[in-house]
Amino acid sequence: MTMKAWFIDENKDQRETYSEFLDDILGEECIVEGVEPKATMPEMTHLISDRDTVLVVIDERLKDTGIATYLGIELAMYFRGINKKLPIYILTNHPDDSDEFLDGEWSVDDILNKSDIAKNKELIQARLLRRIDTYNDLLTARDERFEALLRKSLDETLTVEENVELTELNYLRTTQIAADELGVLDALDAHIKKQEKIIKQLEDENNG
Repeated sequence: MTMKAWFIDENKDQRETYSEFLDDILGEECIVEGVEPKATMPEMTHLISDRDTVLVVIDERLKDTGIATYLGIELAMYFRGINKKLPIYILTNHPDDSDEFLDGEWSVDDILNKSDIAKNKELIQARLLRRIDTYNDLLTARDERFEALLRKSLDETLTVEENVELTELNYLRTTQIAADELGVLDALDAHIKKQEKIIKQLEDENNG
């Protein structure tokens, strides 16, 4: 399995610096890529809908260049709503500024201090690798259980509990695929609303 880690930052130099840091500590088995934030959060869902994604690290102040319309913690909360177990971290110069995180600390595994990560390289390395291993074990166990229940359902009747479990596992498998389509759906919805507004204006003009 090819593992992927994403570092999301609005600043090109910062993306390169911290992507290299992550690449160094995660090893050759994990591909690290720096990503510039898009304007809206749904445009970022392709990162976590990728089955190979095992880690996302997000800079907190994504709005600084005026491209993104959200903070890092807001993107983390959005991602967490789609994937409950994916390792997600915030990287910031202001880890103690609790007001900045909108009470969204629950959505991330940790908030990392930019000024300290070089000094705590081995600790951060161990922490990230452990979380990635745990996440991979979870995915493997889910996949094996899903396939076992699916095979069983072809030959015999599942119990009520097994049917519920199979449904939940299938939901988890398809949620990330559906997440990748959210950006398209949002754009389509905006287009429909625009057309409805035009139609209403035309109707008002005709009735007037």
